[in-house]
Amino acid sequence: MASLSQTAATLRNALPASSIWIVGGLTLVLDFSRLQKPLKPLSELEGLHGLAARPSDWGLLLPFGEMRVDGGASPLYCLNGYDSSIYCVDVERESDEPSQFVNSSASQFIDCFRLINEFIHSGGHDVVRILKELEHCDGEALTQNSEWRRFLEHLRSSD
Repeated sequence: MASLSQTAATLRNALPASSIWIVGGLTLVLDFSRLQKPLKPLSELEGLHGLAARPSDWGLLLPFGEMRVDGGASPLYCLNGYDSSIYCVDVERESDEPSQFVNSSASQFIDCFRLINEFIHSGGHDVVRILKELEHCDGEALTQNSEWRRFLEHLRSSD
């Protein structure tokens, strides 16, 4: 398994500094500028100190990207320092589970991101096709509660 610094470098070299997705009337800005600096654990980020109930595993999650939704929600893409899987964490989500599984590894995140980015920028409408392609990249990325599945279901419902 690659070291965390190698994994962060792989993400930095493969992802754009930012990407804008317009989906169903929403503007999503995906910002990966955190990759330009050493990654810090989620538990050390400023602004989270006031949150009473933080899961104990937040010390293992290293934010490397953010999705800003029309100036509202800003969930964070995080690298799991234990197994290099990727999670999306919304610290403001009012649920028992503020983090959602995204991908099994950084390389699978890169592949899935590229597929969806190309799909959205090409004006794609065949969500079934992109679901099949994502399943080929990382079958676990489309589990019932995964962030990619939720996103694509939203995309399908906005057509």
